[in-house]
Amino acid sequence: MGESFAAVPGTPAALMYNPAGVARVKGLSASYAQRQYNWISWMDERRYQSVTVTVKTPIVTLGAMYERDYYGDFNATTAYSPDGTGTGKAYDHLLGLGAGISLGEHWDIGLAGKMFDRVVSNSGGSDFSLETTPAFMVDAGVIYRLYREAAENHYDETFTAGLSVQNIGTELTGRFSVRTLAMISTVATTMPRYLRVGVAYALTKQPAEGTGLVPFQLLLTGGARYLMNWAALGMTRNRVGVGFGADGLIYELLSLRLGVQKIPDNSVYVPATNDWTLRFGAGLSFPFRLVGLDTPLILQGEYAAIAVDDYLMFTDYIGPRPTTKSLLHDFSISLRYEADLIH
Repeated sequence: MGESFAAVPGTPAALMYNPAGVARVKGLSASYAQRQYNWISWMDERRYQSVTVTVKTPIVTLGAMYERDYYGDFNATTAYSPDGTGTGKAYDHLLGLGAGISLGEHWDIGLAGKMFDRVVSNSGGSDFSLETTPAFMVDAGVIYRLYREAAENHYDETFTAGLSVQNIGTELTGRFSVRTLAMISTVATTMPRYLRVGVAYALTKQPAEGTGLVPFQLLLTGGARYLMNWAALGMTRNRVGVGFGADGLIYELLSLRLGVQKIPDNSVYVPATNDWTLRFGAGLSFPFRLVGLDTPLILQGEYAAIAVDDYLMFTDYIGPRPTTKSLLHDFSISLRYEADLIH
């Protein structure tokens, strides 16, 4: 979908883009996703993982998410043992708690608090250590919704527009020390602050009898992400990311998804040509009522592929590097109970 989710309501993934989007999540949902970043040989172990849980209450919808960007294992060495004394792991992780509420028929608002930290753990006597103080941040968003129900042809239309600000808060700070050199230095990582805007249009064909499976649903999205603190991050060009997407759902069973995105320089997928990237995927859903169970439980699995260029811009300093993959893969699974559990 080109990461154009700022105006998409009713999905747990909204916590990552616009917390107002969780306001219309139904019942209880839980999801897990994993994405590979192994586009270059020495990043074969790098992967991104996330877990999201949302629950609707009579007043607000509450959500929690955990994200981990795992860089892989490395050899722990010292000046006296250059061949290694053990292994270590390095990863960034984020914990977020959010809430969304509907203010009448048209407006949804949301707020989320997040903690971001970096971990370097060693199982051997490493020559260096990193002690960090996490970054604490806040996201806030709003979504405006227009809904039109057509009684004659059974097509419902929904138009939404969304806006959110992300990562407003403190820096990640740390103390880096090298024992053999008796060196201690303080490091700080400025968190990227984003302004997201987006629009979405959903067309839903309702069952003629008002019951049974929805025959067809189409979702079209568009969005932009602006890096607000580009100067502090040293970004001199390409500070805006733009994306568009389309998602079609057939009889609540099969979904097909397509997206394009022009990526800003601080993304891990930046093509050296600074061109558009393509994303596509498919999903399978299983409503348990298909087997005669009187329950609103739905199990869903999705796969997405991210096409990468022959060269990606690793950093402005290192420059473009050849890729070893033509596609990166994303897998997710979710379980939704689309009825109120808390009355």
